[in-house]
Amino acid sequence: MQIKVWDLPTRLFHWSLALSFGAAYLSSRSDQWLIWHMGLGYLMFALVMFRVYWGMVGSRWARFSSFKPSILAAYRYAKHALSKEELAHPVGHNPLGAWAIYTLLILVMVIVGSGFAYWQYDILLGETIHVWASNLSLVVVFLHLCGVVVSSIKQRENLITAMITGNKQGEAHHAISYTHAVWAFFLILIILTFLWVIAYKPSYLGLVV
Repeated sequence: MQIKVWDLPTRLFHWSLALSFGAAYLSSRSDQWLIWHMGLGYLMFALVMFRVYWGMVGSRWARFSSFKPSILAAYRYAKHALSKEELAHPVGHNPLGAWAIYTLLILVMVIVGSGFAYWQYDILLGETIHVWASNLSLVVVFLHLCGVVVSSIKQRENLITAMITGNKQGEAHHAISYTHAVWAFFLILIILTFLWVIAYKPSYLGLVV
């Protein structure tokens, strides 16, 4: 049966970070978009900080305690995914997805921190780290997408749609009780505020070129 697994803040964070990262990466190709590139970095930092907070106090399947990273569990899941065996239907994040999430959260912090170090203090090592971390993030995202496709096929469940609607296959007692719309509204305000500042008041963030 279909149950509600992903709350609104979790879904909003997921797609907002994906779009912010994509836009930041593309805007790095032109000096004309440098303000947006740096501003989106600040937004990504704010999004990750919110996710860290939400990972501690959010709904059941959004909490970090529900998807602790495990090398053994990830290996077993990958082995089953690539075999002809039936793949289990984890209610929350699967073991490979858990590693992708933790890795990307760390990489985003490295990207933002190294970019800040290079821009504010002209630390050349910061630029090198910034580029490498950004490219590594693209690799992780690609592997994550491949994992989502394979898992969706093997589980016969569209995991991309699940992160849009919040619904997955599961038993009734695994469903979350609230979608936390108020927190989602709060996150939307954060996102819109950052976008407004970047577009009209970049100096508030020290974004002056």
